[in-house]
Amino acid sequence: MILELEKLMWNRFKLCLITLVGIQNLYSQCFDEEITVADFPYDHTIEMLNQDDNWEGGTGGLHADGHDYAYKLTLTEPTNIYLSTCYPETNVDVEIAVYTIDCDTDSWILYQDDSNLDIYFNDNGVVTQENYDFACLCGYDEVTYANMLPLLEWGEEGEERIYYIVVQDRNTESEVPPSTIRTRIGYSLVIDDITTSDDYSEINYFFSEGVYGGTYEEIFNNNFSPLDNNDFNISVDPNGGNNVTPTITSLTNMAGNATSPGDNQIKVNIDINGTPTGVEILTIGPANESSIFNSVGVPLLNPTGTSITLIDILSPSIDSSSPADNAVNVPRDTDIEVIFSEEVRYAGGGDPVNITDGNNYEYCIELQDLDTGADLDFTVISDDQISFVIEPDQSFNEYTNIRVSFLEEIIDLSGNALTPDDIQFRTVDQTSPTIASSTIATSNAFAELNFNEPIYGNSNGTGPITLNDLDTLWNPTAQCSSLTLTDITDSNNDDLIGGETTVRVSFNVGGTPTGNEEIIFKPTNGSSIYDEAGNAMSADETTDTLELNASAQMLNAEIADSNIYVDLTFSAPVFGNE
Repeated sequence: MILELEKLMWNRFKLCLITLVGIQNLYSQCFDEEITVADFPYDHTIEMLNQDDNWEGGTGGLHADGHDYAYKLTLTEPTNIYLSTCYPETNVDVEIAVYTIDCDTDSWILYQDDSNLDIYFNDNGVVTQENYDFACLCGYDEVTYANMLPLLEWGEEGEERIYYIVVQDRNTESEVPPSTIRTRIGYSLVIDDITTSDDYSEINYFFSEGVYGGTYEEIFNNNFSPLDNNDFNISVDPNGGNNVTPTITSLTNMAGNATSPGDNQIKVNIDINGTPTGVEILTIGPANESSIFNSVGVPLLNPTGTSITLIDILSPSIDSSSPADNAVNVPRDTDIEVIFSEEVRYAGGGDPVNITDGNNYEYCIELQDLDTGADLDFTVISDDQISFVIEPDQSFNEYTNIRVSFLEEIIDLSGNALTPDDIQFRTVDQTSPTIASSTIATSNAFAELNFNEPIYGNSNGTGPITLNDLDTLWNPTAQCSSLTLTDITDSNNDDLIGGETTVRVSFNVGGTPTGNEEIIFKPTNGSSIYDEAGNAMSADETTDTLELNASAQMLNAEIADSNIYVDLTFSAPVFGNE
């Protein structure tokens, strides 16, 4: 009986123990730090001797079991990521692995031991390898014993993806402090765009950030150099056409000046020897995986380069227009002339046709009054399908914003669509400014004049008005016989700068207002107040007739029979200072 009781108690103990272990595993985590792209560029140095070994095994037996540190990275969209431990602060033999499930070493998708060794990728059990010579340096005795992963295309559109990035010291037991790993995680250096000139004498690189040439060692030691010709490789595949030879003649910035360290836009000037037939393929890219860097030594990983077929690949564009974009004071009856960079057509639903045939232009061009939102009718003429004249059916409204939009239905002879573009301008203002309203302060200290548009003191629409630009029509009384203007400010009593729609005119009166005195404000003459377009306010423009407020007068004083108070009678309500 005693043995059976002891056995029952032992089984219950084992059950409790198993339950506790299960609960612990359920709520455990193996990552040390959680980051998102909001933390980029993320830069972190950790002392490895203080860490645990949470990620044992996995990666197909590739990695050692030393102390590790894990970063949980959450992505919500496709993102190009770099990982690097190639820094002086990395003074241990570091390896790196990436997993997709916390604490699950079987979920590994990437592993790298050293920067110059293979990178292993695991895609659902299919393991592939890539190898690059990244010329990585670090603070360890073997300077390449760190990690460089310049371009990881991670994340997925519309879904959340989690990556556990684990850095690990392979030889923890033999290390002594300080035994540190510096890890940087950020956006990869990539090519945002490449454009070319019509004759392919220029290839324009637009990088995601500033770029540097030289060697990794130079950047490691903060010695930065600009890119030069040797940082690029260029070739042409005849592809059944002619043998042509491209040569890089120079690198400049987009303004044609010498490149500088940190430029993010580079013009590669090339010379093509031979006559392309239109099928040849030009390929240009970095000379190797260690020729173009960002400021922290992460290289541009573009091993295959960019291929360009030597045909017309440029979209048409607007070379010039009249009126010019953002022009002002454009006549209301103006026609709009636009010149494209090349001959263009209307794409239509079949073969391209002339924009001016029939009403094709209605599918290519839009004309709109932005102030009213109205679409305006027009016709289009052209002799060569390069220069076009847009003729509005009616004159534009005065002082209104007009937009001419050119749509992607416009293509060149090679079928390249126009990137939608527009021209905006404002028509001339032909109406003089007016006084919209006016009021007088209850204290009779000032009057405020409100105008229908911003006003100025100069005929070119600049500068403030002054007291000399205003005149008054004054109707006094015997009790209040004089009026003197003393100051002019904005409604906050600040100095005028020009462009105000409300001004405050301060004045003094001589005598005691009865409420029957009248003031009218007006321009001094027909050339004293202007709007932005230079239209002068008429000399006949006036405010409303403003009546002064009557001042309170003591009409009577009567002492009470008790002699304890006096009744005072005023001509108007009176108030104290509180």
